[in-house]
Amino acid sequence: MERAVDMAMNRETSEDDTHPSPTDRFRLVSRVPCQEAQPARGNMWSLFPDPEALTQEMSSQIEHESRGEAALRNPALAGAGHSVQG
Repeated sequence: MERAVDMAMNRETSEDDTHPSPTDRFRLVSRVPCQEAQPARGNMWSLFPDPEALTQEMSSQIEHESRGEAALRNPALAGAGHSVQG
C-alpha cells in the first residue's frame, strides 16, 4: 500500500489526466507568493446574519429528507402520519 501511494504521489502528469499530478501541483503551488498569515479568530457563526434561522432551515431539510427516505424504504410509513413531499 505504501508503495502504491508513493507511486501515485510522485507520478508525472500524462496527456490523459484532466488535472495536474500531485508532483506538478506541488511544484506549481510553490511558485505562488504568500505572506505568513495568522489563523482567523472568532466564531464561524458570526459569518451568518441569522444563525438560528439557518440551523432551523437545515434541520427542517434533514428531517424532510429522512422522512422521505424512510417512506421509500417502508411505504407503510407514508400512511402513518409521515408525508412524503417532493
